[in-house]
Amino acid sequence: MKVEWNRKYTTIAIYAVCVILIGLLAAVFLFRFTEITHKLKEITAVLLPFTIAILVAVLLNPLLNLIEKKLLKNIAKRSTKRKLGILLTYILVLALVGWGVWYLIPRTLESIMSIYNAIPSYINDVGGLLTSIIEKLPGGMLPDEMADMLQEAAQSIYTWLRGILPTVMMGITRVTSGLLNFVVGIILSVYLLYEKELFFAQGKKIVYAFLPERTADVVVSTLRDGGQKIGGFISGKVLDSLIIGVMCFIGMIIMDIPYVVLVSVVVGVTNIIPYFGPFIGAIPSILFILTADPVKALWFAIFILALQQFDGNILGPRILGESTGLSAIWVIFAILFFGKHLGFVGMVFGVPLFAIIYALLKGLVQYCLWKKGKPLDTREYVSERHPLLK
Repeated sequence: MKVEWNRKYTTIAIYAVCVILIGLLAAVFLFRFTEITHKLKEITAVLLPFTIAILVAVLLNPLLNLIEKKLLKNIAKRSTKRKLGILLTYILVLALVGWGVWYLIPRTLESIMSIYNAIPSYINDVGGLLTSIIEKLPGGMLPDEMADMLQEAAQSIYTWLRGILPTVMMGITRVTSGLLNFVVGIILSVYLLYEKELFFAQGKKIVYAFLPERTADVVVSTLRDGGQKIGGFISGKVLDSLIIGVMCFIGMIIMDIPYVVLVSVVVGVTNIIPYFGPFIGAIPSILFILTADPVKALWFAIFILALQQFDGNILGPRILGESTGLSAIWVIFAILFFGKHLGFVGMVFGVPLFAIIYALLKGLVQYCLWKKGKPLDTREYVSERHPLLK
């Protein structure tokens, strides 16, 4: 007996099943939230070496391409060129990392311990300074509210400093304990770089297997362009931050400002974070220097302001070239959202990750509009009563 399907009711039934399944999944997620998050953390821990491998491969891919095009351009056999390129890439990077381990880390830890030990005496100095100010005032008195406010402010700042330094030490300890995952990630990144064309082809194959051709074209094109742009953005941002860290190091040596290595590392690392990075790095650095020499802390504040202006207006645009295509509000949203859930890693990689998501959604919207015969230009949807600003 042949069953006659009613297309209308079949569609309704499919939608109903989908809604029920989504509802069930939402209920399971709400009532078993703790168990699910625990399982997700376990999965994330297992996948950590692969995540590290992908990040390392993305960072090193531009350097590998440069070496293959410039230094190894006369080698005809691609497999030989790739092997030599990967070897030279990792030699350069490991030499830089080895120098950092040998030179930067011991001096950074030494500066951290020096600041940590100096905090109690500096609090006493601040108290003495407040007392001398009070004695020089007419009548030798300061309003009680103002005196309390100044003392509480000084105590709060240095309590925060005293708390952040152990956090830094704990972070360094965690990095050391995760060394095995990092080593495994480095090894996996070699395979990713060596067979990157194969992995791209396999990903493209999967997209065309499960999506309509037109949709697959949009997805592949968006991911290809977005991947190139984001890879360039991440590599460029790392290079930009490295240059800023070196310039900060040289400038502090010239001005004889203390804690040169620690502050330069903080400024360079935090500069990777878009928008907020300069402030995140500058504020604790100024406080660190303040514990040793308040006058030089003022000079450093002026110097770091000039350095960040140079980076934002001259160096950054030259290195990064085109931006991720996101407006300022979406950049801030990405930093806050991913920073909240993924910490420092989210603040660094949140913007490029969101840029890819944004590009995919944009491509999907344009595809849906194209199918309906609607215009793709956003200006076509602007109301005459509320025109765009020019």
